[in-house]
Amino acid sequence: MQPKVYIVILNYKNPDYTIKCLESVYDLNYDNYCAVVVDNASADDSVARIRAWQKRSGKAPVLLTTDENRGYSGGNNVGIRYALAQDDCEYVWILNNDTEVDADSLREMVAKEQATGAGGVGCVVCYYDEREKVQLVGNTADFDNFVLHGVGTNSAAKAMKAGLPIDTLSGPSFIMSKKLIEDVGILDESYFLYCEELELAARAKEKGYHFTYAEKSFIYHKESASARKKSTSYRDYHVIRSWRIFIGRWHPEKVESFETLYYKQLKKKLKHFHVKRAYAIYNGIKNGRRNC
Repeated sequence: MQPKVYIVILNYKNPDYTIKCLESVYDLNYDNYCAVVVDNASADDSVARIRAWQKRSGKAPVLLTTDENRGYSGGNNVGIRYALAQDDCEYVWILNNDTEVDADSLREMVAKEQATGAGGVGCVVCYYDEREKVQLVGNTADFDNFVLHGVGTNSAAKAMKAGLPIDTLSGPSFIMSKKLIEDVGILDESYFLYCEELELAARAKEKGYHFTYAEKSFIYHKESASARKKSTSYRDYHVIRSWRIFIGRWHPEKVESFETLYYKQLKKKLKHFHVKRAYAIYNGIKNGRRNC
């Protein structure tokens, strides 16, 4: 019998994407799964529209709601906790709502995890509008420039090789075994946006896990629909805050170079009268320090 997989899909003010994602999930060539939609306090008509779709389609994903926007980690954790509370949970699939999935995607990821014991397995994330082109299969971390570099970017999807080294799973889609979650914990809610996958990978590595991806598992990503709606200063704040938390915890020897880099950027923003972005950088560093 196929292992039971709980598919956690986080919605924030984008029911159209969530419904399209669900429609692709219900076409999976995999029988033993439960879709779990978490609405992250959207404060719009998201819940009503998803419920209307349930009624029209006859599909019955679990629909959970939060009392406040808990960010990527906190919102997904609502779904993860629900899954772990079920006696039959063997895997959790974290799936962005701005994706649509290939029919064999879940089957391939589960098969890869069972073959490798990796605990966490990603897939081949392709561009939604260029489905033969790879966006990434995971990331490598650059701790000199404090960025993640996508692995496999712009490769031909169907020719994607197995076993390229990755430091982190790719945020749009990955599965975790129940054993991994029990060993390393759920997503760290100190991170509201960004770097969650870095934190997860660091904790997993401490426990002896080495993440990988399933080269024959494909999803199609519309590229951070929620983040695109936010201002540049909002993104600046959360990127810098999250990186500062991570560096402070896992690479304290890099803190000075991290802060030096971003204070230089802050001064450049002020020089060009980009006050909001300068303020975002300052607060990102300050609040990151408090949470590491």
